[in-house]
Amino acid sequence: MTLDLAQARAFLRPRRLAMILPAMVVASAPGAFWGQQAVDVPQLSGQPNTPMLGALLLPLPLACLVVAALHSDMNEMEQRAARNLRRLEVAQVAALLSIAGALLTLALAVNNQNHVILFALRGLILWTGVGLAAMPLIGRQVAWAAPMGLFVTMSLVTRDANGDVHVWAIPAYPIDSIGAWGISIAVCVIGIVLATSETNWLRGRFPRLSRTRPVTAARHPGAPGKVDLERL
Repeated sequence: MTLDLAQARAFLRPRRLAMILPAMVVASAPGAFWGQQAVDVPQLSGQPNTPMLGALLLPLPLACLVVAALHSDMNEMEQRAARNLRRLEVAQVAALLSIAGALLTLALAVNNQNHVILFALRGLILWTGVGLAAMPLIGRQVAWAAPMGLFVTMSLVTRDANGDVHVWAIPAYPIDSIGAWGISIAVCVIGIVLATSETNWLRGRFPRLSRTRPVTAARHPGAPGKVDLERL
């Protein structure tokens, strides 16, 4: 698929990246002084409060921004677009993940907090995947909230009644845990696949939920009912 400048602008404009990118810079800034600080989180199991590194919390807002950027003001038109947008959306997620990871790394390295950088990067991968995987279920407009809800839940039930870390509390695992890295990467990959394929997935299984209003503007001349992004 070839892409010229006009088509790229038509794809990126409704995604408000001019707001997302500065917000990512602001969200990563606390890492310069808070990455290795710990806060005590109460446990619903009755166990003593569990300390949580700031590096575990820092990637959360960045992941939410990466997920939010995939929502477009023209989603309904793009779902009917003649051009396949999947590759563009995958490229966008990969680019924003790379930018978010670089910002986190830079912020944490400023104050010589290199030992917690990998915690932050693993969390960024995991929470981005959670948000993307939620898109087919709750929609692109609010999917960014899914990582926040799961993060709060995991934080409150990190340990069981015996004081052991629950198997699902992935952020609390040691940084050298191959299983935690594997799960985080797998969730992200699955999330990308689900998010970029959500239109066909929803239409195939939940046709009523995926039903949208008809689009009458900018129809593709060779395919009735299709929208041509090149003319938007």
